[in-house]
Amino acid sequence: MESAPIKRLVQKASEQNLLLYAIYDRNMNVIMMMDEGHSVLSLVQPETIVQRLSHKEDLSDEGQVYI
Repeated sequence: MESAPIKRLVQKASEQNLLLYAIYDRNMNVIMMMDEGHSVLSLVQPETIVQRLSHKEDLSDEGQVYI
């Protein structure tokens, strides 16, 4: 993911304070573009995040706490 367009996208988001680093000092695998204009650098695939968030919602519906 080190192509010039991706580098420009990351640089622009960083300059605008719209970049969220979720890579823990490792090489990014995924860059996600959010509706609000934020960019997220992640190690985790978007599908995995969706599954985790839906599991969190299921637990909150049952009155359980998700940490």
